[in-house]
Amino acid sequence: MSLLAFLALAAASPQAEKATILDVVHHMEDAWNRGDFRSYMAGFKNPDVVFVSGGKFQDGWQGTLDHYVRDYGGSAERRGKTSSRPMQRCWWGSIGSNAARE
Repeated sequence: MSLLAFLALAAASPQAEKATILDVVHHMEDAWNRGDFRSYMAGFKNPDVVFVSGGKFQDGWQGTLDHYVRDYGGSAERRGKTSSRPMQRCWWGSIGSNAARE
């Protein structure tokens, strides 16, 4: 995220922040569900991000992308579907609770 985008987000209302975050999450969800792992991983811009799966640490951003392509790229059945709905309920109930009252 650029500094300008960060400053704009920081100055935004809680409702705008929520909408921006959920937009990213929805794009990631849609990308995963169609098997576009590179677009899914675009939601994790930091190359130093740490991923843990099955008790194993993945080797950074690229290692995680490689893992997803290798282990889930073969078929939609193996990949499964992801949904942000459970996260949204949790998020709305805690972080978003003040904004939801506005």
